[in-house]
Amino acid sequence: MHLFQCWSIQESIGRFWPFLRLNDGVLAMDGYVELNLAMQKALAEEFLLERAVDSAMGDWSEDVQLGQEAMTEEDFAMFLFELCTLWCGPNVSVHVYLLFLCAVFIAVTDHSGAFTLGLRRLEDVERLPETFFELLNLQGWSETPEASLASWLHDNVATEAQQAAVQHVQRQVFQLTHDARSVFLFQLEEAPPGAQMLDLVKSSTKQLAKIGKTSLPTVVDAPPKPGTQKPQVSPPQACGTLALPKHARHRDKTWPWLEALGFAHWPAL
Repeated sequence: MHLFQCWSIQESIGRFWPFLRLNDGVLAMDGYVELNLAMQKALAEEFLLERAVDSAMGDWSEDVQLGQEAMTEEDFAMFLFELCTLWCGPNVSVHVYLLFLCAVFIAVTDHSGAFTLGLRRLEDVERLPETFFELLNLQGWSETPEASLASWLHDNVATEAQQAAVQHVQRQVFQLTHDARSVFLFQLEEAPPGAQMLDLVKSSTKQLAKIGKTSLPTVVDAPPKPGTQKPQVSPPQACGTLALPKHARHRDKTWPWLEALGFAHWPAL
């Protein structure tokens, strides 16, 4: 839970909440499924609408308590953090968690300039570039030496470590998505308002001018160390869903709100 309590993680998770379809301040199933589908389309190697809706409703049944009809903001925060643990691999790192959260936020939300407007329409959501998934593999799923708790806390939870990770991730996400919002995701307190963000914009723009297409060596600061093995376990994207299914999921009833989301003709399985 050390990582969950980090200010940078909490800020990244909380960034989603104002743009969700909320009912009386809580997230009902329709809003959850809307976001879930957008995330699946941004992450899945192959997006099939029927399977995605089935998966989203199955995720809902697992993420809420029996009899619960909506998620609170705290429930949603835990759902999103658990999603990070599935995608970001066994190498628990503030950097890779921030990369996942920030890149997914940019992918599923619409904007005007540097201002976020709300969730994208599902048809407008595009899958994140392959480089993003290569970074997750490299940073989250490759074998690394075990570190002591004190060392891990210093590298991930310390204020200086989080500030460094925030700046690095903003540049990475900008290079991956070319979205101007990427460099305005965080505002560090020690800098005058706007000053540090302006520096990031200038720096990222210069970097972007040097590349025609984002590639792994461009985004990663240093090449992988010799002898680094490829991950033995692939992220959940191979299954085309947000997470590995815990059990087979079937739909045996109609959901009126699907029509409002544009899925009125989704057939029963």
